[in-house]
Amino acid sequence: MAINRLSRSRTHMQKSESIFKHIDWFTVILYLVLVVAGVFSIYAASYDFDEASIFSFNEFSGKQIRWIGLSLMLGMVLLIVDSRMYETYAYPIYLALLLLLLVTIFIAPDIKGSRSWLVLGSMSLQPAEFAKFATALALAKLFSTYNFNLNSSPRNYLKALLII
Repeated sequence: MAINRLSRSRTHMQKSESIFKHIDWFTVILYLVLVVAGVFSIYAASYDFDEASIFSFNEFSGKQIRWIGLSLMLGMVLLIVDSRMYETYAYPIYLALLLLLLVTIFIAPDIKGSRSWLVLGSMSLQPAEFAKFATALALAKLFSTYNFNLNSSPRNYLKALLII
């Protein structure tokens, strides 16, 4: 019993190590350099002589740093999650986001002539951005089905078009 737990622990550890081993680190570093350059650009564009702090959450650059940290943590979680989970829940995630988009039309406040932002306390959320991810996930699920060929029949093409 203890040997079985130990082997599962080693398998989990090897899986975790393999996730980071197969990452394209050049692209990750290039991305981080661009993110830092973006924060400095936002800071420079919204610089206030009275409150000159890049890390202040009252400033645009501070808010951007908070969202960057959150997105990096979310990215790590997405890397660690087993890919079969994405395959299993691709269509439910897609349908949930379609429902959220539909709800957004009716409950979102009018912001600059657009009703596309959900206001959750002090935070605003644009469901269309998450819907892009859900659409790509649903298309990937469709395209990965056995013997699926987009050009083999008009029916397959129509399925993909309906998802989009």
